[in-house]
Amino acid sequence: MDFLHSLYDIVSGLGSFLLIPVFIFLIGLTAKTGFQRAGQCALAVLGSTVAIQLLLNALSAQLVTLVDTMAETYSLSTGAANLHWDAAARITFTSDILYYVLPAAIVLNLLLLLCRATRVLNLDLWSLWQAAFIGTLVQQLTGVMWYGLAAALMMVILQVLLADVFAAPVSRLTGAQHITFTQSFAVGASPLAWLVNRLLDCIPGLRDRRFSLEHVHSKNFLLEPSLWGLAAGLLMGFAAGLAPYDAVSFALVVAGCLFALPRLLRVFARAATSVTEPLAARCLHRGRLPMTLAVNAAAGAANATALLSAVILVPVTVLLAAVLPGNLVLPQKDVAMLLYLMIFVTALSGGCLLRSLFTGALCSVAMLYSGTLLTYLFSNAAAQLDAAAYGAGQFNTLCNTANPLGLLFVQGASFGLAGTAALAVLTLGAIFLSARRCRRLTARMRHPEHAGPDSSAQEPADN
Repeated sequence: MDFLHSLYDIVSGLGSFLLIPVFIFLIGLTAKTGFQRAGQCALAVLGSTVAIQLLLNALSAQLVTLVDTMAETYSLSTGAANLHWDAAARITFTSDILYYVLPAAIVLNLLLLLCRATRVLNLDLWSLWQAAFIGTLVQQLTGVMWYGLAAALMMVILQVLLADVFAAPVSRLTGAQHITFTQSFAVGASPLAWLVNRLLDCIPGLRDRRFSLEHVHSKNFLLEPSLWGLAAGLLMGFAAGLAPYDAVSFALVVAGCLFALPRLLRVFARAATSVTEPLAARCLHRGRLPMTLAVNAAAGAANATALLSAVILVPVTVLLAAVLPGNLVLPQKDVAMLLYLMIFVTALSGGCLLRSLFTGALCSVAMLYSGTLLTYLFSNAAAQLDAAAYGAGQFNTLCNTANPLGLLFVQGASFGLAGTAALAVLTLGAIFLSARRCRRLTARMRHPEHAGPDSSAQEPADN
């Protein structure tokens, strides 16, 4: 355990901002991009990611103020207090599950790569605590640590497989080739988002209508994302009951983020692609599928359409939380997690703003009820963490109790050994299907004359 604690302390100390650029640098050397080029790409990834996170933090603080004012103005309440995600992190640190998950997740990822069941190499090691948090809730529910560890590791596997399946739309969203995200909350609603968009594709007249802020090629300033952000910010600020000065300040922050974040995303995409493309070329030369790197999900939240749809979805989600029967989750302190929810939602919506808003609203409903079902469990865990602060009342957080994927593993493990075995069968089935899909894509890559005209090893259209 001392060794495992030391290993996690290294990952936690470096954090995702420094750890991922180090990996990018080493992968660049492996792909023979050259020492100087690999170093430049790593520094560009570091600088752009840190800048993106700083701007997202500023926007998150403004969103918390907006929601608090909105709740006070309209007397919105669900009977449970919403806590920041660091409460979930502190709960996770009380269990040894976290320290087992880190090395086990690395080994499992490498085994999946060796067995060619996935193309994703997960570099976002810091975010593994979110899967460990689900394991901690399972331990809290069953009283058995090994059930919690099993649930956490199966969740790690499933989120890697989902990130692989939806890697192509995520790459299109970010503009970075062979880049995806495995953060639990970001990937948790992706199956539902995929299903909703498949249903929308069946509606004539709607499936061909697309509007994306990223694809606007016009000199008309009325189509600038920052102007849309300014208008949306002013409307939301005044509607929430903010004072005029505060409403203008909120609108300016939203407009500034919509101006700067997409440009920082392009810097990140160029730097990351400079490493992933040579790596993909080496894989293709060996007859293997290109490897996809999973990085910090903050980069995905910098997309203009994803960002604007997430900001608009904040008051919508708050209103839904107030009117949905039986709901206990009112996003307040952890409302910034909606920025990450919209990454896969927007990617699977083809970058369309209207589709993203519709799909995001449905995913928010699923998210709220998932959090409601796990509120009692999170409240008990919080009370054990700090009885003085959380001993009375009900508490929840969006990260990661309001995660349909997390709810699946907690509810499954609640049936003890039988439920854990059923989850294991589900996970093994997902691995089998993913391996078969990888073999099919490999066959298409090696024998393109036998594939359809739209098929590609990098474009899994059959997902």
